[in-house]
Amino acid sequence: MKPRPFFKRLLVPLDGSPEAEAILPVLPGLLSRTTSEVILLQAVPFMATLLRLPVSLTNDPGRDESDTSDSRRYLDEIAKRLRSQGIFARGIVRIGAGAETILEVAREERVTLIAMSIHAPSRMTHFLHASVTEKALRASKTPFFIIHVTSDGIPTKLPVPRSGEPGFRDILVPLGSGPVTLGILPFALRMARLFGSRLRLLHVLEPHDDPQMIQRLLKTASALSTAEGVPSEETLRPGDPRGEILAAARELPTDLIAMATHGLPATRSQGPLGNVPWSLVEESPWPVLLVRGAEPPDENAAEGGTGRPPELLKA
Repeated sequence: MKPRPFFKRLLVPLDGSPEAEAILPVLPGLLSRTTSEVILLQAVPFMATLLRLPVSLTNDPGRDESDTSDSRRYLDEIAKRLRSQGIFARGIVRIGAGAETILEVAREERVTLIAMSIHAPSRMTHFLHASVTEKALRASKTPFFIIHVTSDGIPTKLPVPRSGEPGFRDILVPLGSGPVTLGILPFALRMARLFGSRLRLLHVLEPHDDPQMIQRLLKTASALSTAEGVPSEETLRPGDPRGEILAAARELPTDLIAMATHGLPATRSQGPLGNVPWSLVEESPWPVLLVRGAEPPDENAAEGGTGRPPELLKA
């Protein structure tokens, strides 16, 4: 029997484009269909509401011309489609800026995961969309699950086994040089238990690293995986973290990259996402599970659990 996933309440931002909707077919594989729910969100820019004609100025008094009517109809249709697949779904429409609205609704609804797609870097609209994504990523305490899509809404790298649902059989877990980087493990292990995955624990060795400390960190991560019944492999390679993580993903079987934003190097990059985690979110064609901070969401609080991760690294 598969364990109940920690993806208990998902927030899915949508803008009506095929690129944004590409995340929808992935949802069944991330959810427990009896306990999970999907909250669909569309943020309507304030300026867009000023362009709508009031009903009194139209020739059809019976037509609904409220500021958010089109968005509500759109989300209702998506929610209906998901409910037909056995997924509890509902829509929320807010007037406001994209990133701020995502963060606001995530807090209010106590979501456990924000799932979205971002465009492959091929046009200016990608840069603008990435800017919204980056703002939300940097400020949110909620984990993000991100897939990359082409301008046609086609995922660039998404494993789809015979069942029709994505199976993340090999999860690459980049680890930094301090205990805080192990904050990704509770999330990666839950993902691994759900999909029957193997964790590929990776550290990119830099000149200032303490090799003995890094070996202890990798051994600790491996021991925690073994304790959870999840197979793992350790990889240590020198070089630039950003480039070597992507190189490892290409060379090793990889279906998902899971990492914490804390504990990885803050090397600057050329893209709109600044340090190593943000750069990988933009550049990786593989799906990314990104966690800010070290504590997983306390989804068990209402059921008497603690929701806390195990002690990760002893001195």
